[in-house]
Amino acid sequence: MFKNTRHWQAPSYISKLPLQEMRASFPRDLVLLGCTGSIGRSTLAVLEALPPEEAALFRVLALAAGRNIELLAKQASLHRPPYLAVQDEALIAPL
Repeated sequence: MFKNTRHWQAPSYISKLPLQEMRASFPRDLVLLGCTGSIGRSTLAVLEALPPEEAALFRVLALAAGRNIELLAKQASLHRPPYLAVQDEALIAPL
């Protein structure tokens, strides 16, 4: 049951995207704490892999990272969140 097969169907436990009438409360804001870690990177990869009409249901509001400001800068330039956070104030200027 792989997604790239012709007759693939999503398992019943995977929720569907919201119905048209429920989309009034969208886009949903995402705040990623630890965006440069494995879970944060995976979350952004899922968002980036969505078709444009589904990706429009989500907006990256804030990204927070520890010390990996190089990756944070790349993520910020791609997703353009209005808020960024880093662990150490000394990292703000290089960012």
